[in-house]
Amino acid sequence: MARKVLVIEPHPDDGAIMAGGTVAKMAREGSEVYFVTVTDGERGTMDRGIKSWDQLREITRREAREATRILGVKDEFFLSYPNHDVTFELERELKEKFIRIIRQVRPDIVMTYDPYAPYEPNPDHRTVALATYDAVTFSHHHLECPEHIKEGLDTHIVKEVWFFNSPNPDLVVDISDTVWIKVKAIAAYRSQIEAMIEEVRQRLRAIGFRAPILESNDLEDMILKLWIYPSIQNGRFVEKFKVIRPFISERVAHLIKEGLIQPIKY
Repeated sequence: MARKVLVIEPHPDDGAIMAGGTVAKMAREGSEVYFVTVTDGERGTMDRGIKSWDQLREITRREAREATRILGVKDEFFLSYPNHDVTFELERELKEKFIRIIRQVRPDIVMTYDPYAPYEPNPDHRTVALATYDAVTFSHHHLECPEHIKEGLDTHIVKEVWFFNSPNPDLVVDISDTVWIKVKAIAAYRSQIEAMIEEVRQRLRAIGFRAPILESNDLEDMILKLWIYPSIQNGRFVEKFKVIRPFISERVAHLIKEGLIQPIKY
């Protein structure tokens, strides 16, 4: 069934790494997928040849457009918040921006990080996830950001929220048919992926180890070994999500459970 899907990612590459196979699968099946990229990852490098945030931002924007093209994403919103500085003080501001985009796109599903994942070290992940949850919770209230209504953006109810990187997933998506699209999309974020791989190398060296698999010149091979093979379950490549369905109200869930609902006849 074709749906509208909105992926809200703190950094370029988050959506591809965490949900790229599912996004590609949905797009292939006819869904419209949109990305919101909150920061440009403009500090995320260990390449001393990159001398400024603006230089890296230009690279990551180009990489992001290529990656989302590979995944089949219809459109992408860039918000250009400062990388690594999206702290809790920005949550309210982000909520308003996300509500605006939700009312523009009118998605059935919103994806982001699980806001309650324990020991999440990155402030951008924590704040974006909480602001996304806030936005989805209140995007259907007309007195929430009422200026949107005056601008012609009506309220919208999001049907489902899919949290990736969740400690308690309850949906497993088989991405075996789209796993190579995911690999290609991740590889398109070369500047970010190479930085993460170099960080792993240096952290290993700091404790007296090395990993020969990280000494390859084949970026896709390293992506397979670091991000793809660990996701194999019962011989299939999968991505996992915590899904809130139907969203927000235990009262809705109660009515469904007790069989107190009827289909609407159009």
